[in-house]
Parts: sequence; C-alpha cells; structure tokens
Amino acid sequence: MAFAVAFCVNLDSITRLSIVGIAQRDPQTLKPSAEASISSMVQELDWDSISASAFVLKIREGRVDEYRRRHREVWPELIDLFEAQGVLLYEIFLDEAGRRAFGYRIDLKSASVAVQETSVEVRWRDYMADVLEMEGEEVHSVPIERVFHLRHQSLSNDRAKS
Repeated sequence: MAFAVAFCVNLDSITRLSIVGIAQRDPQTLKPSAEASISSMVQELDWDSISASAFVLKIREGRVDEYRRRHREVWPELIDLFEAQGVLLYEIFLDEAGRRAFGYRIDLKSASVAVQETSVEVRWRDYMADVLEMEGEEVHSVPIERVFHLRHQSLSNDRAKS
C-alpha cells in the first residue's frame, strides 16, 4: 500500500482544497490511525519512485468563489484519471486575498512522465478558462522551484536537502 504524508496549513487567508489523497488516517482527527505510526508509513514508501511538482495559478478578479465551488465538485472521471496516472496526492491551497492558487502533487515517477493530455483534462481546462487567467488556450501556470526538502529521519542521515 502506498502512503503520502503532507503538511497542512490552516490559516484564515488560505483554504485547503484537497483533490486526491491516499493516506492511512483517522478521518475524525486527521492523525495517523492507531495501526499506522508516521514512522511506519514513511518506511513503507519507496521515496526513489516518487516525484513532486508545484505550481501557482492566478484566479480572475471576482471569480474566487466560483473557483472554490468548482473544486468542491471535481468530476469523478478527473479523479479516476489522476489515480490512473499515478497521482498519490494532489492538493490546492487558495490565497483568496491574492487570488492565487498554490498546488502541488506527488506522483509515482514511473507514471509521471509526460503523458499526452486526455480529453478529460482538456474539458476541465476549458471549464476553468473563465475562472483562471489564461495564456491563449492554456492556463497561466507558474512552476515553483523546490528550495527545501526534508525526509523523515528514519530514511536518511541527511535531514534536509535542497
């Protein structure tokens, strides 16, 4: 079984919009369930087979509420596609005041190679075009550079890498 561990930020100006996540958690407390400690979850991961990416999207003025609403109603076929593509965790955080969405996803490397865009992804992008700032027919997305990386101490003596 694959596990993903994520840091969750709860600030008034940031709303967490989870799309896809696979983790062994108690849904009432969001803490690891009794049978799974964080250490055991981390040890079961094959970190060399996982990749992460992040991005920032700009939301059109006056469209933040619609952006939030649409992500509460993500299409089941889009979620199925992400899971089939090897997405282990995909989260989007909303900065309402700045009209920005920060997203990151954790994928299986074997599945994260460039995959030809599917009809479901094209339909979702078209559906979001009136909510997000666009560059032609593409969503204006700014990739994020990773400047810090931490692996659980049980995996390595290197606690922080850049």
